[in-house]
Amino acid sequence: MEDSQSIAAEALREVPLLSGLMSADLSRIARIGKRKRYAAGEPIVTKGTFGGGLFLVVSGTANVDVGGKIHALGPGEFFGEMSLISTKPRSATVTAAESVDVLIIHAVDFKAFLMANPSLAVVLLERMAERLREVQDRIDTGGQLPGAG
Repeated sequence: MEDSQSIAAEALREVPLLSGLMSADLSRIARIGKRKRYAAGEPIVTKGTFGGGLFLVVSGTANVDVGGKIHALGPGEFFGEMSLISTKPRSATVTAAESVDVLIIHAVDFKAFLMANPSLAVVLLERMAERLREVQDRIDTGGQLPGAG
């Protein structure tokens, strides 16, 4: 089990909101996650529903349907990271393409974790501010980042 937690912690490093956190912090976040298996064809999340949480694909594949465009997610990939901090409804439907194991970090658990670890909350606020600045830069430059040609 320890090995799967360290793998999950490293995979969490790829989540933009969590990138840059120390390995020990990522391990603590991975420990609050819950593993769940979905059968092929089973919906994992449905567009328009509420229920915050980050989903990290541990094994198998899942299909994401956003506005009729479908793409696959495999091990180490994730979805739902914004629902850790936002109460907006889901913007996509995600379905297990085959048997898929996910690590779910529920928003309520994540928020309690942040309350117990306020220094991480500050780091995450800094990350969010950077991401918002990137989005604003893209808007200001017509969809390209400054310096991109």
